[in-house]
Amino acid sequence: MTQPSVLKNKTIESSSKEVSKETSKESSLDNATISAKFLESCKKFSEKPALLYKKDHTFGYIQYKRLLNLVENFTLSLEKLGVKKGDRVMAVSENRPEWVVSDLATISLGAIFTPVNATLTSEQIKEIIYEIKPKIIVISEKRQLSKLIEIKKEINKDIIIVYYNIEIREDLSEFKNDKCHFIEALQLNTHKNYSDYFKQKVGYLRGDDTISILYTLGPNGKYRGVELSHNNVLSNIQGTVEAIAPKSNDRFLSVLPLSHALEKTAGYYLPILHGCQIIYVTELSKFSQIAQRYKPTVIIGVPRLYEKTYQKIEDLFNKSRLKSYFFKRAVSKNKKKLTNWIYEQVVYRNSKKALGGNIRVLVSGGAALHPKVGKFFNDCKMPIMEGYGLTELSPIVTVNRLEHYKIGTVGKPLPNTHIKIANDGEILVKGPGLMKGYYNNGAGPQLYLEKGWFKTGDLGEFDEDGYLKIIGRKKEVIVLSTGKNVCPRSIETRLTLSPYIKQAVVVGDDRKHIAALLVPDIIKLQQKFWIRSKYEVINNKDVRAFLQDEIDKQLAGFARHEQIKKFALITTAFTKQNLFLNEDNSINRDKINLIYNNVIEELCD
Repeated sequence: MTQPSVLKNKTIESSSKEVSKETSKESSLDNATISAKFLESCKKFSEKPALLYKKDHTFGYIQYKRLLNLVENFTLSLEKLGVKKGDRVMAVSENRPEWVVSDLATISLGAIFTPVNATLTSEQIKEIIYEIKPKIIVISEKRQLSKLIEIKKEINKDIIIVYYNIEIREDLSEFKNDKCHFIEALQLNTHKNYSDYFKQKVGYLRGDDTISILYTLGPNGKYRGVELSHNNVLSNIQGTVEAIAPKSNDRFLSVLPLSHALEKTAGYYLPILHGCQIIYVTELSKFSQIAQRYKPTVIIGVPRLYEKTYQKIEDLFNKSRLKSYFFKRAVSKNKKKLTNWIYEQVVYRNSKKALGGNIRVLVSGGAALHPKVGKFFNDCKMPIMEGYGLTELSPIVTVNRLEHYKIGTVGKPLPNTHIKIANDGEILVKGPGLMKGYYNNGAGPQLYLEKGWFKTGDLGEFDEDGYLKIIGRKKEVIVLSTGKNVCPRSIETRLTLSPYIKQAVVVGDDRKHIAALLVPDIIKLQQKFWIRSKYEVINNKDVRAFLQDEIDKQLAGFARHEQIKKFALITTAFTKQNLFLNEDNSINRDKINLIYNNVIEELCD
């Protein structure tokens, strides 16, 4: 494996002192396309299962040859519905096999698939519809249809609506637009073999054709569409393969939404193009049960998924004094190697069963993973490969490798990607994964380029071994009136390791000290203190004193100016729906500072 070499000499560009980490290995895709690679995969793995899904939906179990047949037919269906090269097909749906068919069929026509997160509001969806002017809108079920009904007057009468769940047919009568069920769309074609025609269509595609517009929240709070091409995504897969090393018998458990760039590239395209299986999780609350039933080998998720799993495992062990003792010793920094076999039998083996027992690798991205959680899963022989990326870069930039990884870092750059750190600590990136531009924005990526380097807005540093560490967001750094800087993410991550704190936001810009807005686990606190009312929990002096102890325990070792001595308890969770979370689950600090301004003033006075 070619590793990026560390340049010892320092280069000067745009008056910035930068250390460059590069690799000589470059991408050579030769105008390859995802559709052509998909054809190769289906030919090689035709009899193998590709997609697994709940039985009470349209599909349950789909082999590669069946998936190809569906894609071939739906490609013609879209063409008969009037979709042409460059047209946009918008999807408002949760993860499911029909989504995959819709995506592959759309890009095989040379059209552009535009999935939006199923949690978006009707107003947000309306803005995207206005911008991309889709030829077709694909929806899944009643929850998504209700959003279209709210904005039906604004939807162009020429837009065709294709829907997955047959039970919403009657509700669609409110629309004058042409509409058809997914199966009805497939039935627009006569029963014959369309393989040759499909191959012909795929042959017309080019590597620089746009395949996706993925919407991500910008710094102004508005969603913007990132245009990605076949080459962008394939180069990212090419660089990621050596880190995850997919095997044809791997089972990927799909947890993140397919509208998320990490899931789309690493959790969908990568396994499909390598003969793996994908299992779709429709109810995140049943994540553990599904994992235990289908026994995945690979899971791609955000840190919160693994942190919550860690907490659930800890809660299970805490039900028994003896088991609790062994668990605490197992996660202790001072445990003796001679007793590791005991922990293996009592703690690690049982913990591995919580995710099915067959995990080969876990991938984490989107935010920092607490080292304590990473070390625990590693001890359980379920290594978590932390990585770093942005939608604009297709999205993976760095990732740890199974053979070489360092907990607490996001790994090294992909072989075809270059990184350098600017004088102010900002991470700059260059590589074939860099987007074509922002949709409908003539300036394109130049808004964020500096002599060809993409300005990520993230702060980072390389350690002595060339592993990247993310320090925080450029705009997120809290500058106290004392002149000290605070990176809130690491504090927030540590606070949420307490089983009694679900979410935390650190505030205090331009103040003497920092404080925190906490979303507590009301139910656990009610049970612990025998309190019925959640409002009494918020105001109870004993509860607040207990939580202060939890905070002090979690922040032991942090600097004095990074300690939390004042906090407010919030009963409403921070979510994407109420816009307190961004698309990538990061905190929308501008929104929180605006809405909770009075609370923050009081805390930081």
